[in-house]
This record gives sequence, C-alpha cells and structure tokens, in this order.
Amino acid sequence: MQGFEQGLADMIRSVKFRHVYNTFQDKLSSDIKHKITNSNSIIVPADKSNNFYKMDKESYDRLLTNNITKTYKKISNGQGLNILVRTKPWLNKWNLKTESL
Repeated sequence: MQGFEQGLADMIRSVKFRHVYNTFQDKLSSDIKHKITNSNSIIVPADKSNNFYKMDKESYDRLLTNNITKTYKKISNGQGLNILVRTKPWLNKWNLKTESL
C-alpha cells in the first residue's frame, strides 16, 4: 500500500501547467475588463433569443414602460376599488383570503 501511496503522491507532484495562448479567450477577457465592467450602460437579455443588448438606463426604462403599457392600461384608484368590491364575494366563495382587500 505504501508503494501505491508514494506513486500517487509522485504523480500529483509531477503535474505541470502550461500557458496556452488563445486569441478568443484573450479578446473575451479584454472585453470583460474594458467594455463591460467600465461601461455606464446596462446589458439586457433579449426576450425571445439568447442575445444580449447594451443600452443606457433611460432607454431601458422607456422601452420597459412602453411594452408594459402597450398591454395593460392604468386605472384610477376609484376604478380599482370598484373592481375589488365586486370580486370580493367570489373570492369569499372560493375561500381565498380577502383581509387585505
């Protein structure tokens, strides 16, 4: 058993690492250091693909607001309260919590 342990220890000690030059990895590392971490822009994932886009915060907020309000409409507080009052009996019927309503 000692011979096995000694051979294993020698094998571990004999491992040598070498530097491999890869232009893609170097460019990727450079882009991360200079273009991503030092940027004032945000990186946003695309909706239906694996792409990412770089944009400033104001443009992102505007795009997000436009896309949300395209589908959903804002209502006044009175209209919201009216909806809650009308739906409360159904919520009670299905034993859903209505304490916050």
